[in-house]
Amino acid sequence: VSNMIWACALLDFAETQLLGPISAWAIDHVHEFAHMELANVAWAFSSLRLDHHELHASIASAAAHRVSEKVMDAQGIAAIIDAGIQSEILDRSLDEALEGFLDALPDSAEGWKIADSNVLAQAIVADNLGVVGTRKLLQAWSLRIADPALEARAAAAASLHPSGSSESAW
Repeated sequence: VSNMIWACALLDFAETQLLGPISAWAIDHVHEFAHMELANVAWAFSSLRLDHHELHASIASAAAHRVSEKVMDAQGIAAIIDAGIQSEILDRSLDEALEGFLDALPDSAEGWKIADSNVLAQAIVADNLGVVGTRKLLQAWSLRIADPALEARAAAAASLHPSGSSESAW
């Protein structure tokens, strides 16, 4: 179901006669979704500019529950935040993951030479930390954040990735 909703968003198909009942079904079954399914559904409805506060609230609740049970990693949290779901629990959990990552990194060139690759690998808890997580890392490192026009072009290019996978788009 989440892939179908995601595909509707990619095609800019905002037919409420179809998506309304799917949204209602998703609200009842959101607790069964994996983290990327939660993110796909949230992103699709946001992308289509469909007002589904109850669905977003259900997704936020399901994601917060998974975080509290420690069954969602930083990548899943980042994907859901990037999809437009706002939650203090999700924000705090992403911040904690970023702190752990930053704390594990060597603080000098010499430190990088002698760093234990196993420790570094354990500190990197995700393949990517999404737009929000990356921005927070750049800010922590006092690096300039990309120009909004560049970000928009990159997001558009990512959404057109030839693999057609929802994971490649976000």
